[in-house]
Amino acid sequence: MIKHRVHFPKPLGQIEKLIMDSTVKKPHINVELISNNLKKELSALNNHALYKSINSIEELRTFMRWHVFAVWDFMSLLKALQINLTCIQLPWTPPVDNASARLINDIVLNEETDLNQEGLSSSHLELYLDSMSDIGADKSNFDCFMASLSNGNSVSVSLNMAEAPRFVRDFVLYNMDTAEFGSIVEIAGSFVFGRETVIPTMFEELLKNWGIKYNDAPKLHFYLSRHIEVDTNEHGPAAERLLDSLIDNNNDSGLKALESGREAISKRLKFWDGIKNLIDERIIV
Repeated sequence: MIKHRVHFPKPLGQIEKLIMDSTVKKPHINVELISNNLKKELSALNNHALYKSINSIEELRTFMRWHVFAVWDFMSLLKALQINLTCIQLPWTPPVDNASARLINDIVLNEETDLNQEGLSSSHLELYLDSMSDIGADKSNFDCFMASLSNGNSVSVSLNMAEAPRFVRDFVLYNMDTAEFGSIVEIAGSFVFGRETVIPTMFEELLKNWGIKYNDAPKLHFYLSRHIEVDTNEHGPAAERLLDSLIDNNNDSGLKALESGREAISKRLKFWDGIKNLIDERIIV
């Protein structure tokens, strides 16, 4: 059975209308233009009601129980970019684009082998899992998921075995589909607009609005603050430069990046909706 990405028709935005209008000069699509075109979607994400709904350790436990799946699948998008932009096979050959290869390797270095509070090497997923243990969040669903993957099962089967809610399955499977079958600009578009450039604002909103003091969850505060620092100053700008390089003033590539970024934001909004609904319904364990 041949696998392929599933594409859905999207309403035309400002950029698409300009590209299709034969009476105007065609703009060169770049990251700045895409970001301006996604202002409405980004505003909805940056002002999501979830950020103000976490006011107790119990609610934070619910959030982390399911958000950890998004922390995990981030690495598949990142690794897909590394596979496409660097050489990780034998015999080694130099990368086609050295600048892009360096940018992605720098991001991988921090995400896969950052330093924890004790100065020891740790992936950001491991930092997050330590944060979950720190506050007593339930890791059983995620542990089941990882055990299933280790036994050779697919992501889809493993999500089912872990009894992940529908909104978690939809989010993870979309990102895995993008990582496995998307073009390089689609992967980068999702990575930039669904992850690296939006994570600092999302996490800043969490820290600003929730009622969790530092001493109640020190490891999580460290994790969120570390992401805000690194993504704002290093990873976000690096990812934008990378996407601009991949688009290279090619409007077809730019439109693919735009569509992918828009869909990534849409999936994140639904993911946040799902977690907020659990908190609102007081399904807290």
